[in-house]
Amino acid sequence: MRHRHVAPAVLLLTLVLTGAVAAQQDPGRISNATITSDRPLSAEQQKECSDIVDFWIKEMATGNPDAVARGRDRLIEPYNQAPKDYFLTFYSQYLANKLVTIADSTHLITRINVQLVAKPVKNVKIVDVIKTGLTDASPAVVYPAASSIASILEDPATGVQLRLQMVKPLITAVQKENSGWVLEHLYQALIHTKEMPAIDAASKRMSQRAGFHAAKLDGMVGAETQAVRTLSLELPRMKLDSNKDIPAETLKLFGQALILLADHATDVVSGNKVQGAALSNYQNLIIVCDDAFVWLVKNGLGVQAPKPLRGQNADNQRLGVLADWKRIGKEHLKLTDAELTIPKPAAPQPAPAKAPAEAPANGN
Repeated sequence: MRHRHVAPAVLLLTLVLTGAVAAQQDPGRISNATITSDRPLSAEQQKECSDIVDFWIKEMATGNPDAVARGRDRLIEPYNQAPKDYFLTFYSQYLANKLVTIADSTHLITRINVQLVAKPVKNVKIVDVIKTGLTDASPAVVYPAASSIASILEDPATGVQLRLQMVKPLITAVQKENSGWVLEHLYQALIHTKEMPAIDAASKRMSQRAGFHAAKLDGMVGAETQAVRTLSLELPRMKLDSNKDIPAETLKLFGQALILLADHATDVVSGNKVQGAALSNYQNLIIVCDDAFVWLVKNGLGVQAPKPLRGQNADNQRLGVLADWKRIGKEHLKLTDAELTIPKPAAPQPAPAKAPAEAPANGN
């Protein structure tokens, strides 16, 4: 499992986003008439779009910071001008097909910005661009790739085919990722595919992360807190929309994650093992696990809801509530003692033998 130092990568990303944009050869902008066309684009309008996309893709491919920044902004610009569907149908597909040609560029700055350009592109062709970003050796590329696909999948207008094609790449990515900043986006993307295998993968990773957090005690539980909150909102909606019960395996895996995360967070808070912001983070995790577990037991399993963890001031009271949660896990979710034990984190794998030429010297 790769270890990533994300802070330097984010610093690099900030430098990329704020880089100077020098005026060079400028092919102009796509006309408003084309962007807001209420009919399929004519051959002339299609050429207008393709010429501009081709120019800026070539500029981004150079790796020149000014050219890359200007190309990124110009390629994204039409999405901020109230584009109509006829324009988006052509432009998004053409742009996605061109982005994939530079997604594995030797220039780190190009690869980062390709993933940023991908964010508003809701065409299924963008899948190959995102997949390339998620498997990049640099966290400076993986982070915007994860952020972009999360944004795409959170949009209700995103098509089913795109969601389905992202399931396997996201499952692979979440299993390997250690950075909480990246995982926050991967969890959201998995959940918003609305596919049970993806949701189950998110739950499994959260269970594993309980062990990771228990070993580090760094208070960086925000990714799991947000994922629990989102999943506790999305599962009831999915049940309502489909008029079907949530599969037993999905409830089991989510319930396991909730029990393990709550077990760890309660141990930290009760033992005063962290202070300040880290303590607040763990308290928030307990609250969202509380709410989610009550829904899962009462509405998912159809049995009496357990007492909440929050509000239990004495250690014996908290331990009693956790014991009840684990009883429910065994009796109704069919979890074993081993599955209700916080796992030990896996030993880290050696770093990749060769980093990209432009990666920071600290190993990112």
